[in-house]
Amino acid sequence: YAVPMQGRLAGLAPAYVETCEFDPVRDEGNAYADALADKGVNVELNATRQTIHGFDLFVKNSEISQAALARRIDFLREIFGQ
Repeated sequence: YAVPMQGRLAGLAPAYVETCEFDPVRDEGNAYADALADKGVNVELNATRQTIHGFDLFVKNSEISQAALARRIDFLREIFGQ
């Protein structure tokens, strides 16, 4: 079991963290994003509202799922310069 919060966070590559409003690990995801930012890591946090863990698999064509997918793609395009 890996615990990212206990590792070295400084100097990591830019990160994309997505959390769901109704997810048992939401707070840990938000804390991880905050910890990365505190160490100077470029982090984009997408805290989705009205969602559960795996929402994008259950309702792929919903507006929320499509918006989350677009943010993920935008982040990757920015990181890889495309």
